[in-house]
Amino acid sequence: LAAAGLMMQALARNPLADPGLTGVNAGAALAVVGGLWLAGPLTPGATALLALGGAAVAALVVRALAGPGDSTLRLPLAGAALSSLCMSVVAFVVLLNPEARNIYRFWMVGSLAVADGAGLMRLAPVAAAGIALSVLVARQVEALMLGSDLGAALGLNAGRVTGLGLAGIAVSAGA
Repeated sequence: LAAAGLMMQALARNPLADPGLTGVNAGAALAVVGGLWLAGPLTPGATALLALGGAAVAALVVRALAGPGDSTLRLPLAGAALSSLCMSVVAFVVLLNPEARNIYRFWMVGSLAVADGAGLMRLAPVAAAGIALSVLVARQVEALMLGSDLGAALGLNAGRVTGLGLAGIAVSAGA
């Protein structure tokens, strides 16, 4: 989560930004609640896959909504809009389904009572891949922080760099 937060702060050029600003957390929550509503209680592996998928879809939608090029201003706005939409649907579903509400609440708040190393070990490679992607694109994001014109002069494709940064955020925060 720290790597995702750092990448989001760099992309948005805002020290208060976090992965929730891109709608990644809300997309993961929507996917998990949708799975709970349709399939009932899920295994930890299924929950993790749904969360990763929801985070990835949310990042893609936010990137598409933000438009091409340097989207420093549009990215947080698109993320906030998507996050509001996703969390509205989550609230609707958990109000209609008490079982989904209880499972969702436990999933969001968490507990150390059922913590085990096996679940952590299954998701560690995924989180490491997200962190590695963030590290690989960090220099380009840092150069992009100087502005899209200067970044283009340095040979950067602002849209590609932003997309890769969002992918790193989605994978590491989703895990």
